[in-house]
Amino acid sequence: SMGLRKGKDDKADSEMIAHYALRFRSQAALYEPMDENMRSLRNLFLYRQSLVAERQAKLVSSKEKQHISSKSKSDNFIYRNAQKAIDLLTKSIKECERRMLEIIKADEEMYRNYQHLISCKGVGPITSVMLIVYTDNFKGWNAKKMASYCGIAPFYESSGSSVFHKANTGGYSNRRLKGILTQAARSAITHNPTLRQYYLRMKAQGKPYGVILNNVNNKLLHILFSLVLHDCDFELDHEAKRALLA
Repeated sequence: SMGLRKGKDDKADSEMIAHYALRFRSQAALYEPMDENMRSLRNLFLYRQSLVAERQAKLVSSKEKQHISSKSKSDNFIYRNAQKAIDLLTKSIKECERRMLEIIKADEEMYRNYQHLISCKGVGPITSVMLIVYTDNFKGWNAKKMASYCGIAPFYESSGSSVFHKANTGGYSNRRLKGILTQAARSAITHNPTLRQYYLRMKAQGKPYGVILNNVNNKLLHILFSLVLHDCDFELDHEAKRALLA
């Protein structure tokens, strides 16, 4: 980004960084640190995610040793030890979830948004906490920006008459968030009548499952942001009902 240079030293680097900052000072955004509650909630959420990954690894090891036909003493030991670790990790995960809920309940606005989110069928506590954490309780974020950040927003490429690629999702995304949101979308397809009808309609049209799931992800995300924006719980045909009230 600094072009062709001969040599390197901190003084020259500092000068170039200062010139860059001066040139784009009109676009500078001041950093706003998280409050203590949000920081604690974020740390607990990330710690829980690491515990879940560790438990999954232990589950795979445990099942592998369980299905070995000729178990040795070492295999039995590994299986028993893995089961103990799984139980301990499960307790730790539950404790993280309890502490996260305590933090949310202590903040009136955060708890109100949390209640709106979990009112949508298919969306559980973890998805709700994830959205609260990564949007700083929905401050300065909208559904389109979040969809792009999660990697579920399609983009196309066009240039003159020679370059045109149809809209598709890219690889630049927060994969952790995309995975959690995709799990919520799969649950919503089963339990949320609105999104299930959409899924069946797209399936009947012959749309690929991956495309339908990504669309459901987008619709679900827009619904959740709408619930927080309008300060209301989810109900069937809530957009149509809100339009009638207006």
